[in-house]
Amino acid sequence: GSTSKSPVNNQQSSLPAGTDTLHLEVARTCDVLTPLVTCDPMPVCAGYLYKLGGAHHIPGSSTITRKWHRRWFALKRDHCLYYYKKESDQHPLGAVYLRDYSVHALVDVGKPFAFTVAKFSGVTLHLAAHTEDARNRWGQVITQAASQAQQRDDLLESSARNVQQGPCSILMPDCFGFLHKLGARWHQWKRRYCVLKDACLYLYHDTDATQAIGVVHLHGYRVQSTSIGGKKHAFELLPPEPKFRHFYFHTESDSDRKRWLAALEYSIDRWIKLG
Repeated sequence: GSTSKSPVNNQQSSLPAGTDTLHLEVARTCDVLTPLVTCDPMPVCAGYLYKLGGAHHIPGSSTITRKWHRRWFALKRDHCLYYYKKESDQHPLGAVYLRDYSVHALVDVGKPFAFTVAKFSGVTLHLAAHTEDARNRWGQVITQAASQAQQRDDLLESSARNVQQGPCSILMPDCFGFLHKLGARWHQWKRRYCVLKDACLYLYHDTDATQAIGVVHLHGYRVQSTSIGGKKHAFELLPPEPKFRHFYFHTESDSDRKRWLAALEYSIDRWIKLG
């Protein structure tokens, strides 16, 4: 029988008996699970805190419970509070950009030295330290970081710089490759080279472009598979509010669509930036 070649190593693959053709699909996943910040060895503050989890129903009962979980927190110089399952983890469970956030003391929540990190119409973190001194320290550094973030929005500044550069200048992207994007004006599909980083999707004419056509900030968006225009491997990005734009893309294969769906979900979900 005949053989086909893998695009990864260009080596011939043996075929099962009686098979005429071998089709190989390769999905790049090594860059999907990269941490948001990879070059900050000295966070402003780090340590274990208790975090109050979401509400859960007890099976067979109408009772709702919320449990405290011990998590490793790191406040970094990008004014973001990251939290991890344990200190040795490289990939955060989530991150909160502290602009407009404030710290408030809590009482009668089942934990001493408890406090919240919250803002109006935003995500609220219910936390507890091990000592009063630790709670005071966290309150001070978070308040300071929120004030600094108010003066300078690092994420928007970073994306503005990235737009003026080629795709190779974006280090440690969450995902990259060619996508077909549905135009909002003429409703035509156009092939674009795309780079995803920190829930920002940069669009280029090609891989050798010197700057981006534009950037889409996807914070708060949801991603799901869809069927549109007869495209077999399409997906859509649903905005958090009706006033924001709806986006449609399609890939050349189902494996590539799954790769982008996984990367987009991960990049968006772990970066909480509201308001």
